[in-house]
Amino acid sequence: MVEAAEGDGAPTLQARKVVYCGVCGVPPEYCEYRSPIVKCKAWLKEHHPDMYDELWSEEAMEEAMKGMSVEQREKHIKTSEKNAKKAEVDDARANEKKRTAKVLVSHSTRGGNKHVVTVTGLQEFIDKDTLKNFPKEMSVLFGSSCKFPRTGVDEFQMQGDVGDEFAALLVDSYNVPKKNVVQVEEKKKSKS
Repeated sequence: MVEAAEGDGAPTLQARKVVYCGVCGVPPEYCEYRSPIVKCKAWLKEHHPDMYDELWSEEAMEEAMKGMSVEQREKHIKTSEKNAKKAEVDDARANEKKRTAKVLVSHSTRGGNKHVVTVTGLQEFIDKDTLKNFPKEMSVLFGSSCKFPRTGVDEFQMQGDVGDEFAALLVDSYNVPKKNVVQVEEKKKSKS
């Protein structure tokens, strides 16, 4: 939104500063309509305590519920409790999925001395923004061609015999647990 600021002559336009939630990505006023409200509240309390007090303090909650009927208040409380339980269950599932997920680093040879390393399972440990720039970072780091062969597929390919170094990089720089990185050597089928 743009607001007009009065000055000496003609009004000048100034942009409003809008705060967006670091968890769900919407302005904090709308976080209550999204599912991870507990996380949103914690983020808001940590990063913008004044806005948290304005939206979620006891006084603000009483003021918001002032115009509600008894049935609406009970429904609001039940919905809030249900969303909190759902968020806890979703967190537990996500943690379990991350704990059991594997990053598969497979080495294969094609035509003589040519090596290809194919990696699957990265999306569980690396966020989407980092994953977007991943091929470029790896090609600079390893000096080899790196790409996602098809969009929408969780598969990453690198040319060269860099599988061991890549696995070590995942553990050291991207905090992937060593037990979750599995290396596989694919043997080339011999012609008979």
